Amino acid sequence: MSRSLSLELKARFRPRGGQRGDLVDQANADAEAELQIHLHQTDARLLRAIEEALARIRYGTFGTCEACRHPISRARLEAVPWTRL
Repeated sequence: MSRSLSLELKARFRPRGGQRGDLVDQANADAEAELQIHLHQTDARLLRAIEEALARIRYGTFGTCEACRHPISRARLEAVPWTRL
């Protein structure tokens, strides 16, 4: 994640009114910003995995384990459709 996005998220969760707030407010704002950053990163990884699964469908390799080339079980594909293993 870019540093500018990190700073933007941290600024967004700072207490309002121009006041810096006490240390607890600052810590809570920082924790919320860090959580938002983590969620953004997780969403980006999930989106990439889904896009890769769609590409495997187009190439005809969806449902095949990338490590051993054996078919992936239907139950696993239903649980995690973007799985590669």
